[in-house]
Amino acid sequence: MCNKYATRSANDTYTVHTGISVEAESHKYFRIYDEAYADKGVDAWKAYLAAQYAAGTPVQVCYKLATPVPFTATGGAALSALDGVNTVITDADSVAVSGRADPIKRIADLEAAVASIE
Repeated sequence: MCNKYATRSANDTYTVHTGISVEAESHKYFRIYDEAYADKGVDAWKAYLAAQYAAGTPVQVCYKLATPVPFTATGGAALSALDGVNTVITDADSVAVSGRADPIKRIADLEAAVASIE
């Protein structure tokens, strides 16, 4: 999975269709093919990657490791949180979020519920 390139078959990227593919049967590789840089060489594509990184929008590739390694994610979109401690746990198949309840929202919800029955 990639944030900049569509997932394609290994044959598609081999036959020059822009995208990212994984060949996990016999050769075990992933390939990114980009038409825009096909005739410009590796240095031009590396410059594109560096520019994306510098702009805060790096090309990101997500894949499953044979042995998972915990990490702390940084950057990307905002993850709104309540004041205090918030915990987000994921195994890539699910996510669990915990934290304290927002008392102001709870009070507003209760007031709205009472107002609707009055």
